[in-house]
Amino acid sequence: MLCFHHCSSFKLSAAVLASILTSCSHTPSELDPQELQSKIEDFSQQGGYRESGQSQVKSERVNVSHAGDTWDISISTPDQPGSFPVVVYLPGLGETVEAGQLWRQAWVQAGYAVATVQSGRLSRALAEIELGDQKPADKDDDDPEQLARARALRESDLHYLGRQYFSDAALKLRLADLLWVLNEIKHRAETRQPAFANLDFSRLILAGYDIGAQAASTLSGEGDLRIAGLQAITPKALILLSPSVDLSAGNNPGHFKNLTMPVLVITGKADQDPYGISSPRVRTAVWEYAPAGEKYLLFLNSGRHKLLSGSIQRPGRKTVESEQLSAEENQAPEPGFFGGGENRREQDSHFDRTAGSDYKQLATIQNVSVAFLDAVVNSRQSAKHWLKNNAPQWVGRIGSFKAK
Repeated sequence: MLCFHHCSSFKLSAAVLASILTSCSHTPSELDPQELQSKIEDFSQQGGYRESGQSQVKSERVNVSHAGDTWDISISTPDQPGSFPVVVYLPGLGETVEAGQLWRQAWVQAGYAVATVQSGRLSRALAEIELGDQKPADKDDDDPEQLARARALRESDLHYLGRQYFSDAALKLRLADLLWVLNEIKHRAETRQPAFANLDFSRLILAGYDIGAQAASTLSGEGDLRIAGLQAITPKALILLSPSVDLSAGNNPGHFKNLTMPVLVITGKADQDPYGISSPRVRTAVWEYAPAGEKYLLFLNSGRHKLLSGSIQRPGRKTVESEQLSAEENQAPEPGFFGGGENRREQDSHFDRTAGSDYKQLATIQNVSVAFLDAVVNSRQSAKHWLKNNAPQWVGRIGSFKAK
């Protein structure tokens, strides 16, 4: 089945931003889309990366069936003739193929094709838990005991599901199916089938968030899983948003030795996943232990797990989800795989976290990731110069940017 969705440029229209804020699996923002876009643009103009060109975007949707599962594929390309480097984006657990639009839109606008791929099983993985979050109208949302019980039950369910889906056994099965889907996309691109004809798989970039980052990193050589056909995937670069690092599963320093391609790791002090798999302190291990050479780490002072998906948290709403967010922020440590640091809570109000802080983080991720792509895929000298000379100081207002 094929369906078509046409989008605006990277200077996102109010309609596109409204779609972004309402179509993702997490709670949408109450911010006015035009206000948010204005803040992102203003912050980007204060020293951000200025890529050449502002392409319009066209998008199409395709479904393919394999091994009893339906895979959703969204293909977005610049609305102009040509062959474009392709970023394969893998969303997080419980997210649909529409997730990550804030990142994907920026990449396409900068001249890259983006193929977003999501398994039907993964997109439905949290459905029952999300339904459980919807309280009856006659229940008191301010009852602390009720919230505590609900939070404990939700956390228990999430930890159980997390251990199931993030396990090596589940990863191996999932990657075998994902490889089939990627080879199908590659075949359709090489045979210039509609919706795929502009994808240049000789310039492949893998990107992922959450469980998608786990898959992208493993496809790029992390770990020692033996999966048939893995050698056929040869990405030129890797973008990991909230990468999964599980020390209990044996993610030792040698786990990352084969990540020899350029890598951008994006995480933050409050990047505490709800599954209990990784903590902010250990996510930087991917960057710290991967071989040196075009390895970049964007570490945000906040960088909540949900924000890194490209979605917005609604301010001021008392739910199990918002209570869990407060718990995550209370536990947010200082950066560094080795260091501990003091636990501290971000002092921003609900409004400031969304309107005052989040737009800066969203703009930073967009700017840094586009500059990374331009530098390592297209060898653009202006991008290399910005990453080396401008990015550390510009990012320094809300986080840190390192290279090795």
